[in-house]
Amino acid sequence: MSSTSHTPIATVGTIAGSCRTNLFSFLTLLLTVLLTSSAFAQTPSLPVCKKNNGATYLPHCTSNDLSVTGAFLTADQCYCSDGDNISATLNFKLFNKTGSFRTSFAFFAILESTDSEGNVSKQYITRCKSGVPGGSESIISFDDPISVECGASLKLTNVYLAWTDASDRRVCDLAFCDIAPKCGKPLDITITSLLTADVEATASCDNSPTGSLAITPSGGTSPYDILVKDSNGGTVATYTNVTGTQTIEDLAADDYSISVTDAATPENCTYNTTKSVSSIACCVAPDKPAICQTPADLCGDGKISLTISNAVVGDWYIVFQGTTKDSIQAESSTITFNGLTPGGKIRVYGVDVKNGTRCKGPEANCDNTTIGTCSADFSARSSSSAQTLAPTKQRNIRTEVYPNPTGRDATINFSVPKSGHVLVRVYNALGEPVATLLDGEVKGGENRALVFRGDKLPSGTYYYKVTANGKTKTNRISLSK
Repeated sequence: MSSTSHTPIATVGTIAGSCRTNLFSFLTLLLTVLLTSSAFAQTPSLPVCKKNNGATYLPHCTSNDLSVTGAFLTADQCYCSDGDNISATLNFKLFNKTGSFRTSFAFFAILESTDSEGNVSKQYITRCKSGVPGGSESIISFDDPISVECGASLKLTNVYLAWTDASDRRVCDLAFCDIAPKCGKPLDITITSLLTADVEATASCDNSPTGSLAITPSGGTSPYDILVKDSNGGTVATYTNVTGTQTIEDLAADDYSISVTDAATPENCTYNTTKSVSSIACCVAPDKPAICQTPADLCGDGKISLTISNAVVGDWYIVFQGTTKDSIQAESSTITFNGLTPGGKIRVYGVDVKNGTRCKGPEANCDNTTIGTCSADFSARSSSSAQTLAPTKQRNIRTEVYPNPTGRDATINFSVPKSGHVLVRVYNALGEPVATLLDGEVKGGENRALVFRGDKLPSGTYYYKVTANGKTKTNRISLSK
């Protein structure tokens, strides 16, 4: 009885354990397959041809009877909205050297798409058309549409063309590995997309006419005509024969209508869109700094201090003495630069940075300012004011960058609450590091200035990170050349 009652229990446990092992193995295999499939999906390629002995090969093309002289997309409408995913018909303009009728024509290629941000995607594509009419020139339209992003730059790379001759009556689909010798391998084929336009707006400052629109037409047939109207229907600007980006400046905050017409014949195509220019609070140039100095103490460190008494809270103040530069973001109306060298000429000015705008105020220097000694009464008032207005001890990383946007270089100011190792690094939009500006020790509360040099980098959005004591502060830099 004992043996009989225990045997089934042991068997069930063994089976359960076996099932768990098999399930784990199956899940591992499934994950491997999925990861492998994902890797292959990211690197599209042409079909692999194999000989009987297992060796791989590509078709050997010797004919040049047919060639593609142009490629373009068509759809129910001749235009599309920038950034939308669209389904369109791919068309080829063909040159037929012999002029004879072909029962079929096919291509095999990698379709490469580059969006407005520079992101590139690739996919394998093949299409076949039965019945290519005779004559030296013709246009064929492939029946199966392709899906692409409106406004993206499109081209076919690693292209193979294939066709049948007079005696070969094969029809679609043609097998890639069997297309030789009636095939050709041309250079990349650029595809003209549907007409669209990318419109970028820059906000106006405090409802003043300081906004702008940057209009970039693409697709259709170049050159383009552009018409811009305000919300009341009044014409703001007209442009003809545009081939690149057209910028309209001095615009007030409003909703604008944009019409872009291409040069297609016999009938033009027109794309209509709207764009709003908003209003934001912008920078205001601070006044010329009112400054005084505290002379060096012969019994001290031999340095002088420079005090600004009319600082604007939140603005940055920069002092130059020779090649030495220091900067402070005002937290009260009175700020002091310490550790300056007696006898060294100085110049100091304020900068207001707000919503991507930068305003520099007039500078005070030894040639246009009489720098008196800070009075004891003023020093006492400054000290009292500082005690009243000074914030609590710095707890977080503080940082600001100006000018932003920038066309070349930008200054990154920062301070950290606690002394220690600090890393300041700049990254591109893909998260890849492009520059390390600082990798070293910094004193707590010390204001530091670093220069981001963008002259050798492409236009785009960059991010910099200030990392100290296990905390990170991230800000954006817009580089526009």
